[in-house]
Amino acid sequence: AGFCLAQVLGAMAAVELVARAGAGQGFVMLEVKPRNAFDWFDVLVVEVVYTTTFCFVALNCLVAKRNNPPRLGRNEFAPLAVGFVMIAGGHAALDISGAFFNPALIIGYSLPSQSKPMWCLFYLGCHCAAAVLAAVLFFMARPEELLSTLNVGGDGLGFRRTCLAVCFCCSPRQPSEGSEAEAGERAAEIDVCADGYRPAFPVRLLSEFLGTYVVVTTFGLSSCAMERLASSP
Repeated sequence: AGFCLAQVLGAMAAVELVARAGAGQGFVMLEVKPRNAFDWFDVLVVEVVYTTTFCFVALNCLVAKRNNPPRLGRNEFAPLAVGFVMIAGGHAALDISGAFFNPALIIGYSLPSQSKPMWCLFYLGCHCAAAVLAAVLFFMARPEELLSTLNVGGDGLGFRRTCLAVCFCCSPRQPSEGSEAEAGERAAEIDVCADGYRPAFPVRLLSEFLGTYVVVTTFGLSSCAMERLASSP
């Protein structure tokens, strides 16, 4: 909650600075709404796709244990990876939805621009849905993370077991049986599995699909934006 509040306050302060800097220069505050002739469905697609990508990349860079081994500490490539997602998504979606990708931006720009509350709530709903989708995809692409969280031992970390674990995670959890020593043994077993982890073939296919989907979507939207810009008088 503290980080969310800090982001919202930071966004509001930045928007106030932008408004003051552009005062008297004909500056029009960015509104939270679809751009050009696009409608709610177009906003839904691009905001969900790129917000999901943003959260998915952040989870892989900042949360995944294999990218942040305890003996080496936190990695240093997370800001670069997340920043490139914002650059690529911003260029592709700017003329469609405004490329917000963050609820803090919605809150920050909604008040000074007098945006319609309906559109603000719609954007916020897209971002919340994208965050949930990113978490599910993260656990499906990295089964060891979810199984470690749930203290699920067993033979291997297959795609089927990952889907079952996702369903289990979404259902009410019952208190686990056994002593603290048994729970520690299961956690140690999972750590060993994570260290020697090789993704199952369906998991590798999922990762390849996600990466290709985002690249092709970004290329297509960026090409359309460039053609529209070239054809404008």
